[in-house]
Amino acid sequence: MPILAEKNQLLVRDGYHCRFCGIPLVRKEVREQIRKLFPQIQIWGDKITECHAALQAMWLQYDHLLPHSRGGNSSLDNLLITCAPCNYARMSFTLEEVGLADPRKREPVRSTWDGLERIMKVKTSYPQVKITNQSQSCEDDLKEVKPKQNKWGLTEYVNFIEEQSHR
Repeated sequence: MPILAEKNQLLVRDGYHCRFCGIPLVRKEVREQIRKLFPQIQIWGDKITECHAALQAMWLQYDHLLPHSRGGNSSLDNLLITCAPCNYARMSFTLEEVGLADPRKREPVRSTWDGLERIMKVKTSYPQVKITNQSQSCEDDLKEVKPKQNKWGLTEYVNFIEEQSHR
């Protein structure tokens, strides 16, 4: 497992996208911040069965190209950022054994996706709202926030967080 400085170097090099499939990713620390700020939104639970299925795929992981169990080291040359499905699907097999091209031979996906890192700047918690889907209405305690619409889902919360982090 890479140390913090190596993780940061990997994020700079690879960005917030899986080097194999290219989907956008979110770090563990960001998921934990979301859970702290919005405890009523259980999109990332303590167990895999408590996690939102789509967001499980966005779980940023650090993968060894030559698996550690096969003699691979934890140098930056042997590590890259992957999603959980790509990491777990390959397990302890080499790239050659599963027929994958070396992702280091192509440029990483570059986009405006920041892994929701902007939420790490938010220091306050937000209104308690029970959310089960996109059409769930706000509770009365949201009146002081004066949302732009009367229904909040995950999208509305992410937008709200973004607005607050730019203040």
